Amino acid sequence: MLCCGNAGYTCYPSMATIGKAIGRNRKTVEKYVDELVEVGLILTEPTSVTTKDGMKWNGNLKYTLLDPQRAVDLFNERQLAKLDAGVQKKRKVMDAAEKKRERRQIPHAEYIAAKSKHEPEELPL
Repeated sequence: MLCCGNAGYTCYPSMATIGKAIGRNRKTVEKYVDELVEVGLILTEPTSVTTKDGMKWNGNLKYTLLDPQRAVDLFNERQLAKLDAGVQKKRKVMDAAEKKRERRQIPHAEYIAAKSKHEPEELPL
């Protein structure tokens, strides 16, 4: 059994132990662990070990299984954020296109008057 701990939600297996259990190499295990952390299913924390002669070494990672509902909520939040970002981008594009259309729709006479630097002269009759 890979996990132990007070309630069975925390464990300290090495990458090699996990690899042997699932039939994968260390790099693949690291990739899988990173993915599980990314989606919010587990939390990892570094640990240390002190030997009898007082030397301190890095230990195995401490793995904590998180509430699956938390992972679902995190996934949904990320999806909504992506959707919102897409909507914002589309809104900017549409606003820019609208401004471009507004510039094109100025009647020719108004455009000439706006570009003219002086008032037209009145001709005497």
